[in-house]
Amino acid sequence: MGQKSLVKKNNRSLVWETVILSLFAQFVIIWGLCDNLGRYSIYYAQHLQHKSRTNPVMIAIIDNLDKVYIPDLDKYSVVKDWKDNRDTVKNKAGNIEYDFYSKSINYRPDLKKPMYFQTISKSREKDEYIYIYDDAQDKPVTLSFDNAGVSLSNFDEKKIQIYQNIFYGNIVKYRKKPILNFQIIYNFLNESRFN
Repeated sequence: MGQKSLVKKNNRSLVWETVILSLFAQFVIIWGLCDNLGRYSIYYAQHLQHKSRTNPVMIAIIDNLDKVYIPDLDKYSVVKDWKDNRDTVKNKAGNIEYDFYSKSINYRPDLKKPMYFQTISKSREKDEYIYIYDDAQDKPVTLSFDNAGVSLSNFDEKKIQIYQNIFYGNIVKYRKKPILNFQIIYNFLNESRFN
């Protein structure tokens, strides 16, 4: 009788160990998948079938700014402002700042004129992305993009492409290719957004 109760205790502990181990394995797999989809989102966005005028690459960069590879960073420019809960870094030239908290990219073509700036960021009030251009004569131009990256403003498409290249052309140029390719899952999660 003593052996039967010992076997039952061993079976129960084996069941609990199996449950805990499987839950941990599921957590690791889901975390790894989410990390992969964010870290390599530019690659996946470039290979996503989408309608014309939508911009999945812009959306992927802004949404995953804290995960994607950003080349040419000044490693000494990291600013951690605990009051604003902000983490920012700049490129080596000092004219592009990446703000991970507000998910924005700020570009200053002339560092001598601090009021002359360009910003692209995700809006907190609406489900859209905003591009602001201040032409140094205090005439800001605001462009809005919907959730799929379609321009909601009447603005020259060629100019938009030039600005986008300034903001994140270098990030796209040096994007990383995933070792484990989850393109099918990325497409499943994002196809309806861009089609």
